[in-house]
Amino acid sequence: MAWGVPKIGTTVTVAAAVGNITLTEPAGVAAGDLMVACIAAKSNYAFTLPTGWALVATQQSSGDVDATAGVASGVMAYIVRGASAPSLIFTRNALADVAFGRILAYAGGSATPYDTGSSATTLASVTPTTASITTAVAGELIVAMVACGDNYLTSAFDAATDPTTASGATNTTSAPTAGTWYERSDAGTATGADTALATADAIRGTAGITGILQATVATAAGHVLIVGAFKPPASSASASVSPSASESASISPSASVSPSASASASVSPSASESASISPSASVSPSASPSQSPSASVS
Repeated sequence: MAWGVPKIGTTVTVAAAVGNITLTEPAGVAAGDLMVACIAAKSNYAFTLPTGWALVATQQSSGDVDATAGVASGVMAYIVRGASAPSLIFTRNALADVAFGRILAYAGGSATPYDTGSSATTLASVTPTTASITTAVAGELIVAMVACGDNYLTSAFDAATDPTTASGATNTTSAPTAGTWYERSDAGTATGADTALATADAIRGTAGITGILQATVATAAGHVLIVGAFKPPASSASASVSPSASESASISPSASVSPSASASASVSPSASESASISPSASVSPSASPSQSPSASVS
């Protein structure tokens, strides 16, 4: 099953001195969907995840909440949705500054989807980067987020080895694609100490390394890049062909039979593919098919 077009939740903003953030479940989300929560913040107070959610990574700043060239904090977490909506309240100290987050949901993941992740904070730079990851199986979904040190836009999510085609304009209608990044959202807020959040995804077609991962932000500051890789369902086993395979060996109506002739096409009970005999073919007395104009051997 291929990964589906992401269902993208609306952004939620909380102001300084509020603390907790309650994210919004995307429209159309269904049981079994992979839900990925991405939150950008400005504070040294860490979030506590709601029940059932698991952490991909967090990057926590030392509390630099400068509204110009500040340092962001960021967190990515995931859950496989059950029959009803999970808790969406990410809690932290009420003294914390601004937080800005959203959820992306994907159909097509494994029941135990998480494989690996990477995260880093890059100071005074327009290019947040993080270390390469190594995916375990083919077809893994890679989700990336940038939490910006201020209210800046982000572009060109990319990987050094694979997926190597960088993201362009925001795309919310295409399914994740092997080798190509799609930016899914890019927005910011001037609330409190300012921040912004951009998200993107891609598929790594085969198992292996991504190389260094990066994005480009409009202005230098302390930006966070977090990446998580999620597994598709295990491939179903290939069907085997038994001796009683349904494919038949047919004899054409004009086939001639000669008692002394040698067979030019032999038919075996274990043949998995049909063997047809042309009008000029001859069949020996030991051939297993009967020699009637309409006969077939199944």
